[in-house]
Amino acid sequence: MRYCTRLHKKELLWFTWTYLLFQGLLSLLDMVAFYGLELDIVDIDYFTLRGYIMENEFKKWMKDNYSDNELADIANHGCSGGVGGMIYYRETEAIYTKYACELHEILKEYKENVGNFPDYVTDELGYFSRFTNAVVWFCAEIVAQEITQGEYISETELRG
Repeated sequence: MRYCTRLHKKELLWFTWTYLLFQGLLSLLDMVAFYGLELDIVDIDYFTLRGYIMENEFKKWMKDNYSDNELADIANHGCSGGVGGMIYYRETEAIYTKYACELHEILKEYKENVGNFPDYVTDELGYFSRFTNAVVWFCAEIVAQEITQGEYISETELRG
């Protein structure tokens, strides 16, 4: 188990207990899915429940801070054109500091799927501000694409 922030003893105990509880639940869900068992006690599918438990905090932050159409803009055009809250290095450093574990999970998942890290992220490894900026922008683009698939919501859908 790795820790991304410094924790006090009480927080560490709570974190460990919560982690073990969720790991146990996820293991149970994995077993249920593997054996094709049905759970009569809940009417929710395995992947929905697993996704709910494991939802990335950075993804939640993106959903809370940007509208669907702003997310579609990020998915289609990237962050380099200017996205409020992710323009200045101080902003992206703060986001990186708060969500470092989640951002690196997104990078890890990307590498597992594609085979390598994006060049524009690895090119900035020697420069903290530029590296954190590249990581935040890259992950924002990935998350925005996951949420919206790059599709905009029309005004009639927004009103309805």
